[in-house]
Amino acid sequence: MNTLYPDDEPTVTLTNGIDLNDLRNPNTNGVEFEVQDESKDKEEDTDVYQVFNQDDVFKNMYQDDYSLDEEEMDTFERIKLKMSDISSGDGGVMKRILNPGSGNVVTPESLVRVHYNLYLEGSDEPFDSTRLRGEVFKFRLGQGMVITGLEIAVSSMKKGEKSQYIFTPDYGYGKMGCGNRIPGNSAILAEVELMSFVEQEGVDDFYNMTEIERKNITLEQILKVCRAHKDDGKACFQAKQYQKSFTRYKKAVDVLEMYHLKNEKEEESQQKMLLKLYLNLSLCCLNLCHSGRAISYCKKVLELDKNNCKALFRFGKALRQVSEFDRARNYYRRAQKLEPHNKEINHALVELDK
Repeated sequence: MNTLYPDDEPTVTLTNGIDLNDLRNPNTNGVEFEVQDESKDKEEDTDVYQVFNQDDVFKNMYQDDYSLDEEEMDTFERIKLKMSDISSGDGGVMKRILNPGSGNVVTPESLVRVHYNLYLEGSDEPFDSTRLRGEVFKFRLGQGMVITGLEIAVSSMKKGEKSQYIFTPDYGYGKMGCGNRIPGNSAILAEVELMSFVEQEGVDDFYNMTEIERKNITLEQILKVCRAHKDDGKACFQAKQYQKSFTRYKKAVDVLEMYHLKNEKEEESQQKMLLKLYLNLSLCCLNLCHSGRAISYCKKVLELDKNNCKALFRFGKALRQVSEFDRARNYYRRAQKLEPHNKEINHALVELDK
């Protein structure tokens, strides 16, 4: 009897098939058959059902190379062995860099965008995860918007960095915990990735000024506010949040256009920044299919720089969106003259001719 499937009778494999008509015919001498030796086939087919390596199905985030003595420790204690203290020396925030970022460490009071997974001791599933929610978390450093551990963790990071942290309860949710999900006195394991940050120094000061105070502000202060909005707009654009990106760039333009220029040098600096912002606004409008607005911002760029290749090309793309193909071709060709080997422009012309 088959022990896996008790209702099934034992079966054998024949070398050749049997013709049932010959078996039923009384005028024949019966049917001869040969049982196939299955031992060889079973040996050859041993790996047929091993489609993948079981060890690769689920890699526990806590696995690592530890000694036998270390295996006797609690999970978080083992992870701490490869971490360093970045808090005040009390071990409150321990850190291990998984993927180093680039550039400078995030500046104080910056507006940061992060992805994170937060785990409790002994749990393979996060109790909170921006990854599972499918959205980046944005907050301002130094404003008390997050737990102390996360504030310290992000303040130590560079753009693009991914690191692992352990927060003691004092740097997490304290003695009380948080609702039913986070018990009191819980240590927290956090995996954090810093997607981007925008310096916000001086931005709040500007918006808290009176109209009289704003008239006395310097161009450098204005440009600092503009760069903050511009960087924020770029981060939104990279996240394909085109409407939010448009709003940030528009804020920068509004701030810069209201400034009262004092000399030609300031005018040159202002126009240089405006040109970049108008180009960015035109690109946002193209992605939002706001063709008329895209054309308007391209015109503003061309007023400052009549041979701006990007503005000419985007002007053509906006015209194509509204089916003005002949005019679109004209702007494409003007852009092509400035950059004959630009693949995007050449491809756009080929597509338009089709």
